[in-house]
Amino acid sequence: MKLLEAQLRFQEQVNTELKRMLVTAVGEDVEVKVQHLTEDKLHLARALVNNSESITSHQEQLEYVTGQCEVWKSKFLASSCDFFL
Repeated sequence: MKLLEAQLRFQEQVNTELKRMLVTAVGEDVEVKVQHLTEDKLHLARALVNNSESITSHQEQLEYVTGQCEVWKSKFLASSCDFFL
């Protein structure tokens, strides 16, 4: 009977140690995953800022070209009217 009790206590110690090791390993794994997710989020945020700046730049260029088209259209129409007079 004492032998069984000793084996049971030993098994409990082993189980306790295995649980502790499992919790530590899972904790480290989760920590690594959170770190990777944080890095991915930072990378995506930087890409979003870069894309936003690029879109703003393209929008400004488009507005400039649109203005230039209007100027040249007005000049063309004005010169066409002079042609017919």
